[in-house]
Order: sequence, then structure tokens, then C-alpha cells
Amino acid sequence: MSIAIELKCPRCHSGNIVRNGKKSNGSQNYLCKDCGRQFIADHEKTYRGCLTGIAGLVKIMLVRGVGIWI
Repeated sequence: MSIAIELKCPRCHSGNIVRNGKKSNGSQNYLCKDCGRQFIADHEKTYRGCLTGIAGLVKIMLVRGVGIWI
């Protein structure tokens, strides 16, 4: 069983994507052949700021006057 995930460029939303080596942390790097942008596909997993619920926590901490740390 295989699962196909179609990657889109975050800048131009093109599907013309090729693999472009690996980053120092081991994640796959991709290159958009249309606009030249390099990116990693699992950005939402590596950057904790865009996880579900973080925005709500930031708003609560802001109202309570608590500093933000993650």
C-alpha cells in the first residue's frame, strides 16, 4: 500500500518539485523548478509555532501578561 502526497511550492504553488538533498537535521529538502525556492515538506512538524493550539495558548498568555516561551 502506498500513499501519494502531492507537494506544492509554498511560494508559487507549483507542482513542479524535485528532491534537493537533505538538511543538516536529516529532513528532505525540495526545490521548486519554476521559482527556485528551496523548502522542506514537513515544515509544520518542525516549526512548533504553527501546531494546533499554540495560537490559543499565546492569546491566553498575552491576556494574563505571561511571557511566551516554547
